[in-house]
Amino acid sequence: MKKRKLFTLGAFATLSLGIASCQAVPINASTTITNTNGAGSKTISAFMLVDGSCQIEPSTGIKEGNEAYYLIEDADFSEVSFTPKVDGAKVKYIADGYFTNPNNLSTPQEIWDEFNGVVESYIPEGFEFSITEVQSSGWSDDYMSNIPGPEVTEWKAYVYHVTYSWESVDEYIEKTKVLMGESYGYSHLAELEEAGTPWATFKKDGDEYVWSEAYLVNYWSVYDICDQVMNSDYFNNAPFGPDYEVTTDNAFCCALQTYKIGDGEEVTVLIDNLNGVDSSANPIFIEARGKLVEPTNWALIIGVIVVAVVVIAGVTTYIVVKKKKAAKK
Repeated sequence: MKKRKLFTLGAFATLSLGIASCQAVPINASTTITNTNGAGSKTISAFMLVDGSCQIEPSTGIKEGNEAYYLIEDADFSEVSFTPKVDGAKVKYIADGYFTNPNNLSTPQEIWDEFNGVVESYIPEGFEFSITEVQSSGWSDDYMSNIPGPEVTEWKAYVYHVTYSWESVDEYIEKTKVLMGESYGYSHLAELEEAGTPWATFKKDGDEYVWSEAYLVNYWSVYDICDQVMNSDYFNNAPFGPDYEVTTDNAFCCALQTYKIGDGEEVTVLIDNLNGVDSSANPIFIEARGKLVEPTNWALIIGVIVVAVVVIAGVTTYIVVKKKKAAKK
């Protein structure tokens, strides 16, 4: 793995990936905060088009990140639409040799099943991994027996999901560092930590709670896993030579992040690989606000009740004793 501090993805990198019969993989994430301690959960999702799917026509006037290619309505990619390239270009990981198929499997479905297993093998322990499938209405899984020809204008994708939870923002930071693996050590997040600046915080502001984290947290959260997959025996980065090389730096693009704080409305933030720092190279932070109900302190309430019962019992006993003494006189 190359040790470098990467803050931007050049337009050429994205273009080269499109030329190479692949498509940059969009990365979404959803975060939910459930209580005033900052406990919550997060799911990171990656959208991977399979062989024979139509490539995507880039649009203009939007960010250079992957939201310029996909119209995404849900963080889990359950609702996705895009415009096929007018030249009928296809995704060809297998046909073009990016998937090496070292075990000489016979069908695209078998090769993709094996590759999906490779992806899962690089997910750290303590994180939940799952795969869902999304496809256009005319897609047939018969296409996975042989790579579809140019006449097919349909698409299918595997969506990889990594989910984890935490009980406090400190635990969130530590778990996310595990997910980032080696890449954390040369990210700007490590520099922030060394400087004593947390790259994720959860604080109360008036009657609201604010979750804040560095813009590129999702980028670094998937970088190490992607790097391991692409440097495995199952992937050939440059079957057509260095001019068409697919690297970890240009293989994926962050697209959007959603946040939900308590019962508040979901906040959606469009992100990419480009804007992690401002013009002075200072890291940018994303904020989401919402209201949370303070948890009931049952231990305190029960303690007060117990004390009250003891006091009442003591007073009652004292009164009874006094009455008995008075009756004997």
